[in-house]
Amino acid sequence: MHPPQTILTGTDYSDVSFRALQVAGHLAASWPARLVALHVIDRDELEDLRAQVDISDEAVLERAKPQLEKSVLQMAGPGAAVETELLIGHPFAEFIQAAERTGAGLLVLGAHGSGSERDRTGALATRCVRKAPLPVLLVRENQEIPLRRITACVDFSDTSREALLAAVLFAHKENALLDILHIRRPPVPGFGDSTVPSGFSVFDIPLPPYQDASEYVAHQEKLFSDFLKPVEGALQGVAWNRQCLEDLHPAQAIAAFLHKSGSCLVVLGTRGRTGLRNLLLGSTAEKIIHRAPCSVLAIKPAGFEFHL
Repeated sequence: MHPPQTILTGTDYSDVSFRALQVAGHLAASWPARLVALHVIDRDELEDLRAQVDISDEAVLERAKPQLEKSVLQMAGPGAAVETELLIGHPFAEFIQAAERTGAGLLVLGAHGSGSERDRTGALATRCVRKAPLPVLLVRENQEIPLRRITACVDFSDTSREALLAAVLFAHKENALLDILHIRRPPVPGFGDSTVPSGFSVFDIPLPPYQDASEYVAHQEKLFSDFLKPVEGALQGVAWNRQCLEDLHPAQAIAAFLHKSGSCLVVLGTRGRTGLRNLLLGSTAEKIIHRAPCSVLAIKPAGFEFHL
């Protein structure tokens, strides 16, 4: 991820979308970057309204624009340099097109919409994480500014290295403490350990068995060190911790770590290059996005192929 020259944020007048706008404004001032706030009037909902009221698209936009500008300026704060866009259409498509049109390098959204359950990620936010061809920051309503502690989740893949570099970028700008977190699964039992963990499945453990646990841990520590070597230069000037935990359930362990550490932001890589949901967004990433107590920054893999 490169420092964005343009940040696109969405508002639906919910409290969490206004918090997302404040976070986007803070980031835009820090980078610095152009800030564009977009509100999309859902065309399907507008058509339902037209069954009761005869009103044109032009009239709707004319009436809605002053409210949008006033609300955005109030929430962004005095002196904030923020542009507003108001469109009628299908929200996901309009956000994707707006990101392309504005050259946005980061999309900032509230983690749930006005009609979503507060403990679940909203439909638009989830779809953007899965399919938008740019980094997506999902902001929780309780998000602190500035971001004082950031967690980067790594699994030693190329995509997780990109996520780590994005986390480092944010840590530099926010002067934040960075935790680099890897969850290793327990070694395959049966070779020096006859105890099978509860819930164990051979499909959970892609690595070969080891003669004893210490051999496995040493191998994992070497993988971690090798993974970090290419980013040692980028980490200069950042206060960071290397965190390696062992658990059969990575998403659960990550959520527990985020709660315990008080992290403000978790950064992770999504994966896959096809339109298949289970390949487009890994199951661990999907669970973290829904369970994380803090905001989430999702980074797409290199060569990500977008299909509307």
